[in-house]
Amino acid sequence: MAVFSGARPLLPSALGDVPAAIASYQKAVDRNAALPASWKALSALCKSAGRIAEAENAANVAASLEQLPAAVVTASSLFSEGETHAAEQMIRQFLQQHPAHIEGMRLLARIGMKLEILDDAEFLLESVLEFAPDYHAARYDYAQVLMDRQKHAEALQQIHRLLAIEPRNLLFRSLQGNVLVGLGEHEAALELFYELRDEAPANPTLHLAIGHAHKTVGRQQDAVASYRRAAEVRPNFGDAYWSMANLKTYRFTDEEIAQMRAQESAQTTPIVDRYHLCFALGKALEDRRDFAESFRYYQLGNALKADELRYDPDALERNVRRQALVCTPEFFAARHGTGSPDPSPIFIVGLPRAGSTLIEQILASHSMVEGTKELADIPRLVHHLNGRESNDAKPRYPRRARRAWNRPVQALRREIHRGHPSLSTGKAVLHRQDAE
Repeated sequence: MAVFSGARPLLPSALGDVPAAIASYQKAVDRNAALPASWKALSALCKSAGRIAEAENAANVAASLEQLPAAVVTASSLFSEGETHAAEQMIRQFLQQHPAHIEGMRLLARIGMKLEILDDAEFLLESVLEFAPDYHAARYDYAQVLMDRQKHAEALQQIHRLLAIEPRNLLFRSLQGNVLVGLGEHEAALELFYELRDEAPANPTLHLAIGHAHKTVGRQQDAVASYRRAAEVRPNFGDAYWSMANLKTYRFTDEEIAQMRAQESAQTTPIVDRYHLCFALGKALEDRRDFAESFRYYQLGNALKADELRYDPDALERNVRRQALVCTPEFFAARHGTGSPDPSPIFIVGLPRAGSTLIEQILASHSMVEGTKELADIPRLVHHLNGRESNDAKPRYPRRARRAWNRPVQALRREIHRGHPSLSTGKAVLHRQDAE
């Protein structure tokens, strides 16, 4: 219960409860790492409690923050608080005056990862590591963005460099497990995840990762057990509930629905967890034929999710019109034979909700076909042709495809072969892409 002195609540430290104060400040910096005053207070409290190593770490973080320009600290704080677009605007203005600032570039890259502008994030992190090759946090981000771009072999190389320095680092090993999943080495990934789970049983993302791996290899009951454990460890973990709903066959209990409702309505639940909870509730109530309430949660989840997106319907319409003008039957007929002669890669292309995933699942059930889920190969080819132009600028794609076609297509072909060893054995590899 809060204790008030006048109109100001007293913190646990003022009441002599040092462990509770440490926990409060730790929670604050976990949510927003760009709080110098909180780091200083945490350092002092840890020192008074005899927790010297933690005190020194907090003091070092506070000192590092004080050395950064105010704009970088403020933008970092905005980003941590979910003000992504405000943070992006501020850090871009700063980088216009200081284009080679390491922390500024890394922050903009992290914002790009959040907004799924992955090509920009990859470019920025490559630049950071050129200037500061020993910046391990940036290399971890770089491995993450490589994985997100389906460049799993390259991501694994970066992780091995990190593990050579810190072989027991939980974050590095967790990312290694996710990359192994991307490479199709599911049993090796599960073995690593189990090892990590034994070391950190209260880490909800590990239980989620184990659930995803079980789901991929068809062990649905094991997947459900892992998702449930993730939700037990962190009751407002929306992705755990949504992962159960996304199995399509799972039916939530009354108790689980009540728990999801309570967590979704709690003021402390982060936005990302709220919209995942909304989507899971929508599916749960739809299964119970409570369509009005189901739709209400779907609508709320979409509204919450929309705040994170940068969807521009006008830009999409312009791009579709340009593609229709350029990508005619004559355009493709003139370039017949310029792709890979290897029949092994199979691209399944369709519009969202058109059934491309179902076709992939049907074909991938064959022992000689490997499904690779939805890959970013085609968008990456478009980004390459378009250069670094924004939607507001006059784009070079698809016009540039008329002139520059063979070289990026051949580069993509080589990369696909490098990333999928199964191709050398003649095993068919599926690539799914929902067109936009």
